[in-house]
Amino acid sequence: MQTEAASSALDRLVTPDEYQARRSRIFPSQTSLRWYLRVHRTSLIERGALIRIAGRLMLDSPALDRAVIEIAASASAT
Repeated sequence: MQTEAASSALDRLVTPDEYQARRSRIFPSQTSLRWYLRVHRTSLIERGALIRIAGRLMLDSPALDRAVIEIAASASAT
C-alpha cells in the first residue's frame, strides 16, 4: 500500500521532455536542458533534483526549479 507522502513524491517526478515542455522559456530546447543537466549534474544530484529510477533519468520538478534559481543566483553573485 502506497502512502500519501510517497505518492506525492512520485507525482513530482517528470521526464526531461516533460520538464522542458513546462519550462520552455527557461530551456527553449531539449539540447539546452541536456546541457544544463550535464554541466550541473553533481549539484543537481546533491539537491535531489536529478535521479535515476530503473536506469531512467527523472527530474524532481520542484527541486529542479529551486536548484535552477539557486545556481543562477550564485552565478550572478560572482
